[in-house]
Amino acid sequence: MKKFFALLFSVAMFAVGCEGGFDLSDLLRPYLPDPVSGEGIFEVDEDGNYIISPEGANLNINLKDVKQYLDLDLVHEFKFEISEDAQSWIEISDIDDIANGTLKIKVKPNSTDENRYASIKLSPVEDDFLNYTIDLVQMPVGYVHVEKTLTLKAESTSVKVGDVVTFTVTNGAGEDVTSGATIYWNETALESNTYTTTEAGSFNCYATVGEELSKSIKVKVSKK
Repeated sequence: MKKFFALLFSVAMFAVGCEGGFDLSDLLRPYLPDPVSGEGIFEVDEDGNYIISPEGANLNINLKDVKQYLDLDLVHEFKFEISEDAQSWIEISDIDDIANGTLKIKVKPNSTDENRYASIKLSPVEDDFLNYTIDLVQMPVGYVHVEKTLTLKAESTSVKVGDVVTFTVTNGAGEDVTSGATIYWNETALESNTYTTTEAGSFNCYATVGEELSKSIKVKVSKK
């Protein structure tokens, strides 16, 4: 794992000219523990956004896990930045033992009828280049969350135009329910669990079985 981090750090250093630094969040999220926990999080969507309850949330960010994401063993202090339009409804409630502790964040209730968005960027005090960004989407007042109990998987999520994508669907018990599922490709219901791609782009896919719903996944289609 250390070699893996070293390789990623080399890539980051190669990209040092990138404006705004190098955000490792999406790159490393599948390989490391999620540093965000707490009350009021419904789920993490396919874009990596934390979906937050309209009643608000109390989030805990494990800074030790963030250090692991950034692979900076000697970093002892972080700074944070909240996107400007979210500073009125998100506040840092407490910082315990900043080197290895927890950053506590309070998300205030949303009394509007619109989603609201926030980004919280953590970076070492010594260097803005490497950072970890937490993106939040808070649901509007009256929103009722539907638990997504199905899991949709594609045989490949990176294909070329003309390739056939094969999907499988499992329920909360891990049972294969593909035969009874309806799979959607960009809101179009498929007649089976396969789809032959016709154009390049990034496409959202999800599945239903009765009233049960899966999280969406993205399939990226490139030109031949």
